[in-house]
Amino acid sequence: MIVEEARAQARRSTGDDVCLAALERAREMQVRHGYRRVGKPKPFVGKGAHREDPGVNLAIQTPGPGWGDVGSGPRPSWRDPRPIGETLGRFTAGAGWSRQLAVAKLRNSWEEIVGPTVAKHAVLEEFEDGALTILASSHSWAVNLRSLLPQVEKAIVDAIGEGIVESITVRNVQQVSWKHGRLSVPGRGPRDTYDQ
Repeated sequence: MIVEEARAQARRSTGDDVCLAALERAREMQVRHGYRRVGKPKPFVGKGAHREDPGVNLAIQTPGPGWGDVGSGPRPSWRDPRPIGETLGRFTAGAGWSRQLAVAKLRNSWEEIVGPTVAKHAVLEEFEDGALTILASSHSWAVNLRSLLPQVEKAIVDAIGEGIVESITVRNVQQVSWKHGRLSVPGRGPRDTYDQ
């Protein structure tokens, strides 16, 4: 119906409808070959859809009204490639893995953080809810580490950042006991150098 009205209007204004006839032939040929017209794709709004990033100007570049998002254009866009470290950093922060990764980094680089001598006599025992427990190899090393705690805390903050380790507890290894039964003889007992 619309085509017939357009053809009649073209006939009135120009005297022929050659252009409309050519357009109609082209459409019939498309139908014979199996082509069909599809609408403009709708923007994806499901899981994984693009979210706003306040750090970069993510204005969508369009060549004109009605074209939608067709490319990044000359300015920065969310479609531009980004460094993998930046992308992974945002992903781990979004997934809530930052603290676990920082603690894993602390465990892996413990020797570089506190030095080989201290690392040989003090190992990381556990980390839970911001509390880090260090296990010293002997009582004397536990006393030394407690006196060096400010330097150790600063080295940890420099390595993995602030606010991850909130408190540090230094423990020494459990000593064997020679006490058996109700009666025991007071004395010095086993020392740090006692070898089991």
